[in-house]
Amino acid sequence: SRFITNSYSNDHRDFLINPRTGVFRFLRLKFAGGLLGGDNDFYTASVFWQRYFPVAVRDVLAVRLRVGYGDYFGNSTEVPIEDRYFAGGSNSVRGYPNNSLGPKIVNPETGAMQPVGGNGLLLTNLELRFSIPVLSRINISGAAFLDGGNVWENFDDVKLSDFKPFKSSSEVTIDDYFYGVGFGIRYNTPIGPIRLDYGVPLKTLEGESNEGIFYLALGQTF
Repeated sequence: SRFITNSYSNDHRDFLINPRTGVFRFLRLKFAGGLLGGDNDFYTASVFWQRYFPVAVRDVLAVRLRVGYGDYFGNSTEVPIEDRYFAGGSNSVRGYPNNSLGPKIVNPETGAMQPVGGNGLLLTNLELRFSIPVLSRINISGAAFLDGGNVWENFDDVKLSDFKPFKSSSEVTIDDYFYGVGFGIRYNTPIGPIRLDYGVPLKTLEGESNEGIFYLALGQTF
């Protein structure tokens, strides 16, 4: 594909890899095809907003909002899968496997349901990062979080009832807004924290596991 991208960022975080205060804003636009030529005609627009509030002496309340939308036009019939949005996992909605939320198709080789991403994204995160007495002396801190998010074929599929935090599995559909809650520990290093999180899904599709998941990663979630 032939495409052009444009982005804008505004970063007022006090410390990039482990901020305690400040705000980060980011806008990215991508346009492919049309007058540029190529095989795919589509566009995407993504907005990130992150804010950090110092609490007490060492604690931080971190908030994130991400919204994305894409669509195809011209001779195309879909947005390429590599340009669609995905949600679920360590860096988005903890409590769910990586990139597992949203539209799915049956994999013809395995017969299992396979996520294919969506054209619309909504992601919200709330995380309290706090010091732990005694353990803070060896650079270990804690976190408690509430994540929410999903991706959709388009935003017309979204209904207000999809945002209910609790439903029986028989009522949940792929269009629901999914929530994960949990806690974690952080080992703070000069190149960023090593984090171990445990997330529990609040809603699951019928037949899918409702057990919690551990995640091990380098760096804060956001």
